[in-house]
Amino acid sequence: MQVALRTSMQRPLLLLAALGSFAACGGNGDDDGEVGDFVTVTAVTPARGPIAGGNLVTVTGSGFTLGGAERNQVLVGGALADAVSVLSDTTIEILVPSAAEAGDVGITIFNGNGTAALGNVYSYNPQPTLTALAPDVGDIQGGDTITLTGSGFADLEPGTNRVFFGDAEASDITANSDTSLTVVAPAGQVGRASQLRVENENGETGPLEYRYQSDGLLAFGYEQRGGPVASATGPVTARPGEVFHIDPISQTMEPTEARFRGPDDSEVTVCRGAAFDESGIYARLRDGVLGRLNFDDGTTDVLSPLAGCNNRLHALTVHQGELFGFCRDNDAGQDFGRIDPVARTFTPIGALDECCQINLVSDGTTMYLRVNSQFSSINPLTGVRGPILNLTGAASNMRGMAFAGGQLYILSTSLSGGPGSTSTFLYTLDPNTGASDFVMTLGTGLRAISSAK
Repeated sequence: MQVALRTSMQRPLLLLAALGSFAACGGNGDDDGEVGDFVTVTAVTPARGPIAGGNLVTVTGSGFTLGGAERNQVLVGGALADAVSVLSDTTIEILVPSAAEAGDVGITIFNGNGTAALGNVYSYNPQPTLTALAPDVGDIQGGDTITLTGSGFADLEPGTNRVFFGDAEASDITANSDTSLTVVAPAGQVGRASQLRVENENGETGPLEYRYQSDGLLAFGYEQRGGPVASATGPVTARPGEVFHIDPISQTMEPTEARFRGPDDSEVTVCRGAAFDESGIYARLRDGVLGRLNFDDGTTDVLSPLAGCNNRLHALTVHQGELFGFCRDNDAGQDFGRIDPVARTFTPIGALDECCQINLVSDGTTMYLRVNSQFSSINPLTGVRGPILNLTGAASNMRGMAFAGGQLYILSTSLSGGPGSTSTFLYTLDPNTGASDFVMTLGTGLRAISSAK
């Protein structure tokens, strides 16, 4: 009996001895070597947050300070919390670390009193996504209602949705569901696409491109040659490659952020021919080189040389989704033809006997050609010209033409002055009669116009 009693009493003594050794190794600050209470974790509030982390969370339990416990460390999933603040023996605040993926994770706390864990008690929310815009083109003045499709707009406590068009923030944002937002677009600029994105407390979406257009015109800066630049006449003194938006109805003209640029951000002049389409603005640069100003990033691509045209383009227009131009220097002489900007080819359609002040323009149905003081329609399939009108007055000094709001506009230079006189003016032109009417004075250093959509 004595042996059996001694054996049964040894077990708790051995256990206490073992725990005392663990406590001493863990550094719980118990000078008498007695065992401190084990640490516990019972709750996490709030129980979810963004995958990027950084949010403040309260962890409830016990044993965070008892017995002098120090160095409380907290694991969220497998990552250490960025900051731990011990408020009491039962409360800790942490900044949640980021996670590699959304989902449920456990919380683990360890200190000198031991280790405690609570599984799948905290959820990382997925970031919102953006998959579609309707429409993805809107008026330069803003005010269009846009529907955004994606996810993460309403569920899982996203907080306030904010929608940005580049740096400009949208207004009147409504979450129709977790997958749909409607917003009112802010004003923008033609010639530079906006990267639209959504931000909320669960993160930020990837961007989608939203493009602005108007019923106005674009005018382009030109590097004056042949004499000194005259004093400014009108609202603009343009630098080479600059792009301006013209509203011919209100007779206003404003600079845009868009600009044709050369290598190392050098100035690039735009000469006469310019055309606008969904990928960017095509323009005849100095010496007939074809360039394209990209909407997505504002860079300028040089597309010349074109197979079939030796860098002497003189006119450009977009007609029914295709790019057309006039090549002054090709194997056949000089021709009107079709340009493939992807394959970088020029395909002749019909010969033109005259040169060299040439412009092309399309209203979407009919293409028109101006050669010096002559104006006519031109068949885009055959190159055959329609009845010819003889232009006089301002129209005979044309440097560019474009349709806007169903009206044909021309840019004309001053009829007086020496080679350095570069004052430019905007007129309307009747394509049926050749009659022109003054609209507004533009300024100096401009050489081409295009539509803004």
